[in-house]
Amino acid sequence: MSKPAIASLLTVFAMALGYWLGEHHFSALPVWQLLPVCAPAAVSFFLLRGAGVRTGALVAGCCLAATVFAWLIGSRSATAAFNQCVADGEGIRVQLAAYRQQHGHYPSQLRQLDSDLPCQLFFPPQFLHYSAHANGYVLSFSDAFVVHRATDTEAFWASK
Repeated sequence: MSKPAIASLLTVFAMALGYWLGEHHFSALPVWQLLPVCAPAAVSFFLLRGAGVRTGALVAGCCLAATVFAWLIGSRSATAAFNQCVADGEGIRVQLAAYRQQHGHYPSQLRQLDSDLPCQLFFPPQFLHYSAHANGYVLSFSDAFVVHRATDTEAFWASK
């Protein structure tokens, strides 16, 4: 495989990593999370510096810029998913009650519900956590500041 092809694959990998980090950031300015993305840019630079330092620097800069752009898109995706949880979380409780009415028990996993779940991220893990037990369930989602939690008997409530 040629060095430019390897540099291209490293950029795609760095973009996927940047998107995942964007979806799963939990602080106001998680700059430290962008540090692992510097490695593909550095490798790209050293691979292509034989073609000229400017070429290597340009490719490394493009890799970093694409990664930061992917991080921003992932971060916006996570914000939208979280807000969708806030807006549509009670709808999941309604679906769980309907499932119990039909089957006599709660599902062991949310994917057993016959509908698309809100607040889904592209990469795992997901925001929404579900745990069924003998007589009910616990449903929750959170960010760095607040935890939203519901049970089979109580609607969602927020706590810090």
